[in-house]
Amino acid sequence: AYFKLGRYDEAQRYLRESVVGDPHSSLSWEHLGDVCEQLGQKDGAKTAWTKALSLTSDTNTSRRLKGKLDLTIRP
Repeated sequence: AYFKLGRYDEAQRYLRESVVGDPHSSLSWEHLGDVCEQLGQKDGAKTAWTKALSLTSDTNTSRRLKGKLDLTIRP
């Protein structure tokens, strides 16, 4: 909800807590990457999306995450 409201610092805080509480949640890692991206934390976004990708077996989710990762390597 904080993400949708543009309150990225708060969203990041709660998502960090979420991945500590459940480090196997691909969705939480993906959302953390999305927040990092919005905050201009390119390395953080890449790290979170890479972790999310390693945790999912869903083809559509994998494709979406690979697309996000491709965008982080572009200048």
